[in-house]
Amino acid sequence: MRQSRTSQRIQIIAFCVLVLTPLSPDYSYFAAAQSRPSNASWLADHHMHLASPELCRLVGECLPSNNPPAVFATDAVRALDEAHVSKGVILSCAYLFGLPSLHLESGDLMAMTRRENEFTAAQVAQYPTRLVGFLSVDPFADSALDEVRHWRGSQRLIGLKLHFTLLRLMSAMLASGLRSRK
Repeated sequence: MRQSRTSQRIQIIAFCVLVLTPLSPDYSYFAAAQSRPSNASWLADHHMHLASPELCRLVGECLPSNNPPAVFATDAVRALDEAHVSKGVILSCAYLFGLPSLHLESGDLMAMTRRENEFTAAQVAQYPTRLVGFLSVDPFADSALDEVRHWRGSQRLIGLKLHFTLLRLMSAMLASGLRSRK
């Protein structure tokens, strides 16, 4: 039985994440984020997001108090401090450029995903003892594997967030099932 292209892509991404994306031998960046400030009640918030001005122009839901509207590392650290949390794991929002409602061409999607991951990496680098960054991709985008490969071994983005929207996942599974029955 022949696998669908989407099924093959998901298997390749999973292989890259689990096998080809080794932890860097230099753990200094991650280790720097392991000490806990004395005023912290909680060790970490494991799900935080930043958003570049470019992303905010397209999807909204950003802090209007920033000019231009965006969510920066300083905003994340301020929220951590207010909640007495010592560390934050920042998940890039680059996957949002894959939303079908944005109607982006493949080349634009690839470039915008890279810029958003770079934005996240640069922001996280400002607070290496407080923030740890993860890149993200739309796993259904043609450029997803290249983006994962680009960041493999990075000291700034040390993990990967794959964001599957239910609609895209169900559509891919349905298309895969229909093709395999032919």
